[in-house]
Amino acid sequence: VTSIYLFHELPERARRESLREMTRVLKPGGLLVIEDSLQKGDHPPFDGALDYFPVNYHEPYYRTYVETPLPELVAPLGLELVGQERAWFSSIWVYKKPATSV
Repeated sequence: VTSIYLFHELPERARRESLREMTRVLKPGGLLVIEDSLQKGDHPPFDGALDYFPVNYHEPYYRTYVETPLPELVAPLGLELVGQERAWFSSIWVYKKPATSV
């Protein structure tokens, strides 16, 4: 399952629901790949720029997105983080569903 630049466009409740549904449909042993904007702390030199983005552009859910670490939203779902990488102002997370589903 892949998600590209979706989560910063959603209110927090919809982020949680989307992650639950993605996990539900993911086959055991399957991967969930998420690419989206950096979040606060992913690359501290860019944190200030993250504050200005929703001010300069109409992004109503961006502030809560950058302040709520994606790994915290995924943690209760039982997925294993197998990789994370920063690409300029983006982060990519790769999670794996256990082979024996929870």
